[in-house]
Amino acid sequence: MRFACSDRPGFAYGRVATEGGFGKLAKQADIQDPAFSPRSGRPWAGPHPLSTDTPMELSRQSLVLSGIAALILFAAGGAFAYETYFRSDEPGVHTAGISERPIESVVKGFGRARPSVEIPIRSEVSGEIMELYVKEGDRVREGDPLVRLRDDDYRAAIQQRRASVLRAQADVAAARADSFRVARTLAREERLFEREMVPQSSVQEAQSAYDQSVARLEATEAAVKQTEALLDRARELAQQTRISTPITGIVTQLNVEVGERVLGTMRVQGTEIMRLGGPEAMEFVVSVPEDQIRTVDVGDAAEIQTESYGERLLKGRVVELANAARMGEGGIGSASEPEYPVHVRVTSPHKLAARLEPVSVTATDSADESGVPVLRPGMSGEVRILAASIADALAVPRAAVTTRNVSRLDSSAVAEFARLRRPPTGEPDDLRRVVFVLTGGVVHMVEVAVGLRSESVAQVSGQLQARDTVIVAPEDAVARELVPGARRSVDTFTEASAY
Repeated sequence: MRFACSDRPGFAYGRVATEGGFGKLAKQADIQDPAFSPRSGRPWAGPHPLSTDTPMELSRQSLVLSGIAALILFAAGGAFAYETYFRSDEPGVHTAGISERPIESVVKGFGRARPSVEIPIRSEVSGEIMELYVKEGDRVREGDPLVRLRDDDYRAAIQQRRASVLRAQADVAAARADSFRVARTLAREERLFEREMVPQSSVQEAQSAYDQSVARLEATEAAVKQTEALLDRARELAQQTRISTPITGIVTQLNVEVGERVLGTMRVQGTEIMRLGGPEAMEFVVSVPEDQIRTVDVGDAAEIQTESYGERLLKGRVVELANAARMGEGGIGSASEPEYPVHVRVTSPHKLAARLEPVSVTATDSADESGVPVLRPGMSGEVRILAASIADALAVPRAAVTTRNVSRLDSSAVAEFARLRRPPTGEPDDLRRVVFVLTGGVVHMVEVAVGLRSESVAQVSGQLQARDTVIVAPEDAVARELVPGARRSVDTFTEASAY
């Protein structure tokens, strides 16, 4: 290997060529003399023998690296300053506006359709079913036959009672004839006594015999009446083996078949043979919770959406409220809550489904040929009762309203609990409804009174204005964590019109 050197003091520049390379330029290299420094005159360690950078180029690289480092430090300092002085250390919240708007209080419930007039049919006598004249869904008129029971025993009882009546009537005839005979004897003894032909004791004996014959006659006559009553009862029981419909309507439910034995209602409740529904109207019975029943009244309008009709709504009206509560089955949790049955009668034109009625069924509708909806007992539906409404109420999202104990919310307690991120605890009897208003990043607690509530908003009254902003989420923050004076940043804001 050989070098072609430069004439500059302290430096050697040249081409490095390998032997056997025919003088071809293999690599350009700037080689600094390790024995001399042009500025200080002292020896210094130069760059790597194969480095191609001059001292001037090295200075420019140092300046670039220094600038990059300064930018990184400046960015880190700015982020630190923002986190320290401008950004709250609390998590962000979701807020919403307050507005004046109409509110409708709607009470929802699920129920099943049934005829507004429904009569259970039971037999007064026990027996085997011999004939069923109807099927479920049949239309019937008042007086039409429904069921016939086996009546052999009852016809035999009629024959027995008839024989008893005949025997009692014969006893009456015998007692009457005996009474006539004794009466004549008494008259003869009285005439003889007047002629002083018989003693007075003979008259007394005849009088006693007459009184006894009259008593026997009255007893036999009473026996005739008793046996005749038993005969009438036997005939009535025999007639009750044939059951007829008491109203005009539709057989909504049939519980028995031919050959089954039913139990009569003379001493027990008896077997329910079928149910008849009146043709007047259908109704839905829904269960309303205890905290909502006070807003419902007879006459309130309602809308009914059934699974069979889809989006086709039926109109209804509240016709009856239960006076006594019943215990519900309970939803989430194990405790059951009192519920009040509410009867909502369907006011839209409709029919009660009949077995032989022509019905055209589509994906979203079920009606007869005239287009009138055909309702069937047992259809499920959601009932929405319009309990009350206000035209211009100050409304906040329901998620913004919570309950807090405010008896010990002084500044020191607020600061301490804010540091621990735990809500202040007050006296046990000072729970109030409040909302949290966010102003300039600072949380303020405002006590409110809640009026009507819809599905999304609630009417409130208190020291609030339509331009205020309330905190609606996170749920844990509204329910437990927020305290007056805390600083919070806004993650999202929702206009009042969106609720």
